[in-house]
Amino acid sequence: MSSRAVGKNHFTVMKSRRGRGCLLGVVALCSLAVFLVWRARTPPSIGEDFARLSAPEKQQRRAQARQLEAQVQDLAKSARRKEHKPFALTITEQQLNTLLQDRLNTAKFPIREPRAGLSPERLALQGRVNYGGLDAVATLSGNIVVKDGELKYEAESLEVGGIPVPSLREKAQKSITRALRDWQKGAPGRIQSIVIADKKMTIEGVTD
Repeated sequence: MSSRAVGKNHFTVMKSRRGRGCLLGVVALCSLAVFLVWRARTPPSIGEDFARLSAPEKQQRRAQARQLEAQVQDLAKSARRKEHKPFALTITEQQLNTLLQDRLNTAKFPIREPRAGLSPERLALQGRVNYGGLDAVATLSGNIVVKDGELKYEAESLEVGGIPVPSLREKAQKSITRALRDWQKGAPGRIQSIVIADKKMTIEGVTD
């Protein structure tokens, strides 16, 4: 075989390999895109979906939420009477999700289908958002602490479609901390500690 034929065959083999390499690259990119879209569109998984509960379960959740509201009202009455007594208010994950999904009007909020999850030293918030033109699930995870008598949300992570977005995490941390402090101004007492455990959160303080 002449050197010209050998060179031609070598060029053909290399061209074929490059073609297969390009094809594999395209397949890999398509697979990655499909995976990212799937992650973005995966339904929220934190907490429970109130809309999917049966009618009796919804009634039970609403009754539990009313019990929580009654406790808060009792604390407010105690504060108005200047009783200055210690209190401990326990909020369950179910009560929190009922308030978020059944009571809160989120029509004007940037997040839809909000959910909350409580685990030791962690409050996770999750919902659907429009981000970069894509309908995706956003998950924020962090802890609520009391520092110098003020509430603060310390965000650990924020993911949109499973992808970390640090810039949004910082904004979310500031927004939630601001909301907590606004709520604290109207609270029926001084909050001394917040302990987040499995499926529940306990707020302790003294009525003013």
